[in-house]
Amino acid sequence: MKLIVVYSAPYDAFIGSDTRGGFIGREKIDGVECAELAYDDDFVEVRIWIPTSGEPLPRRLKIVYQQIPGQPFSEMTFTSWNLAAEVADEAFTFQPPQDFSRIAVEEFVAGAGT
Repeated sequence: MKLIVVYSAPYDAFIGSDTRGGFIGREKIDGVECAELAYDDDFVEVRIWIPTSGEPLPRRLKIVYQQIPGQPFSEMTFTSWNLAAEVADEAFTFQPPQDFSRIAVEEFVAGAGT
């Protein structure tokens, strides 16, 4: 089974020649023993917690944006993975609001500078 999270090749997307990091230690997330891994470069720090036994699905992910003042971060805790979820095609059908009006991309880009 191939799991595509963000990119078709996550390792290639996140690990570059200037990436530093590796195994940090062990920590319990909601009672589940996890290995904590951390990687960073000049722009972002990524920490991920993977269970040390059972399904190797992430329990937590933290991303720190190092170049933004105050270093804001996003942190997600995953508790109920469903790898067999059935999603209707309609869930991906665009439903514009009633007051929707279409604009050309050129108009939008030209207006961005004002």
